[in-house]
Parts: sequence; structure tokens; C-alpha cells
Amino acid sequence: MSKTEATPDSRRVTIWLPEELIARADRLAERAEIDRGRLLRNIIELGIDTLEKSEKVGLLQCSLILRDMGEYLQEWVRRIRERKV
Repeated sequence: MSKTEATPDSRRVTIWLPEELIARADRLAERAEIDRGRLLRNIIELGIDTLEKSEKVGLLQCSLILRDMGEYLQEWVRRIRERKV
């Protein structure tokens, strides 16, 4: 059984991705000589591992606050620019 086949402890998850992101993933998978599914599973696992470690040391909440602040500031700047037009 290859690593891309279903195992008893796995299940299918469907997500929608922009074409440009799929193309980027395909390019990286080809360079790594693995299929797209394996690449995306690796990325998801690494991302979850990183977030879990960040959560343990309290960095996850800080990073989420900073992300939210950045989004708020971007919206604030957009509204200011709209008023000037």
C-alpha cells in the first residue's frame, strides 16, 4: 500500500484551493518527487505541529492578536483612503 492510499485511521477531506496555489503546490511536489497529496499532507502536518508547539508556549494567542491587529489596521487605512476620494 502506498502512502497516498487510504488507511483504516484516515478519511478524505475536501477543500477548495485557488488554481494559482494548486500550481505552486504541483511545482513543489514535482521538485520533491512526491505527489501533490503527500506534499499537502506534509504541509498540513507541519503547520499543525507548529501551531500546537506555539500554543504550548503561549505564542499562538500572540500571533493571532497580531494578525487581527494587522487586519484591523488594513481596514482602517482602506476606510481613510475611501474618504479622500
